[in-house]
Amino acid sequence: MAMPFVHNWGIPGINIPVPPARTGPAQDVPPLRSLRFSPLGLYDLRRRLGVFPTEPGIFQRYRERFLTADIAWFAGGASTDGRHATTTPGFMTEFQDLRDSLPTGHVGSEGRRALNERIQHAIFDLTTLWDRTFGSTTMVMHVEGTTMPNTPTQPEYLRAAVYLPPGFVASQPASHAAIARIVQTFIEALTQPGPGASPNAHTSDLIPAPAWGSSHYRFLGRPVGALDALLTPVPLVIIPDDDDDYSDISGDVIDALERASYAEAESAERLVRIQSLEHQVDILISRMTTADTLTADLQAQLLAARQMAPRDINSNAAHYAEPFPATRTSYSGIVVPSSPSLFSHCHTVQQSRTVFRG
Repeated sequence: MAMPFVHNWGIPGINIPVPPARTGPAQDVPPLRSLRFSPLGLYDLRRRLGVFPTEPGIFQRYRERFLTADIAWFAGGASTDGRHATTTPGFMTEFQDLRDSLPTGHVGSEGRRALNERIQHAIFDLTTLWDRTFGSTTMVMHVEGTTMPNTPTQPEYLRAAVYLPPGFVASQPASHAAIARIVQTFIEALTQPGPGASPNAHTSDLIPAPAWGSSHYRFLGRPVGALDALLTPVPLVIIPDDDDDYSDISGDVIDALERASYAEAESAERLVRIQSLEHQVDILISRMTTADTLTADLQAQLLAARQMAPRDINSNAAHYAEPFPATRTSYSGIVVPSSPSLFSHCHTVQQSRTVFRG
């Protein structure tokens, strides 16, 4: 029985599992020019680059960053290598290289799935860094290139992995309809759907919630026309039963119906904006309530302290009508009593006036 392959990383505590492959790793590390992108190719690249044995702990501390950099090594220059157009139908050579390198069956499928997930995270991480560094707004969409057996090639069976800046999505609710249209149009235009054995279950939300703490969004394809019906309901035109001649409907009536449809779409976007503003008002009201509660508590503490203090202190304390300068903060017609200790509860102010009483 052959012994399992074990690579000497030159430092204890390093555990990089040998990936599944049709032919296991060679004892000698292959040259860089012979490496192909696959789990085994990534493993052999890391064998050649090493794990910094002269600096113990460095590789383990930044392990995920180093392994992500290995993917970038294979990707460098791919977008400008002139190999984008194929003369014959089919997949690129990288697709076949990956298939040939992995075992068949469940083991190979899991290997491809894990590698696909690593690439997606690497791309979304790089795009996040891009937007954070330059203040830009980027959108990345990805749909799988293969489908489960017997899955219909219809949009409602497809899913798209999408990168969006969460800050932009949260601060620009008016953009949700446009983003949903872009993703749905992209899915409908594809001929090779993503995985899914049953139709997607949808909600009325235009933008799905991202994975917790991330910029990863997963859009579910909708049936053709479903998104349009959700965003812009089509007006119903009733034709009398005894009138089969539709040519009597004038162009002016059709134009009016189109204008009504656009007006309804604009109204829907304005409603989203109104709901966002109402939410902000609720936050301000909640902060007002907190400020009022804290003020009442401080005043009660002051009253109790005066009652317990000696008479001479009470007589001197009468000079002070309030324990601190009264501040009135006005925001959009809402007046909020507060104090220096309560400023943290009123982050957004437009006008403030302080009156000192001696």
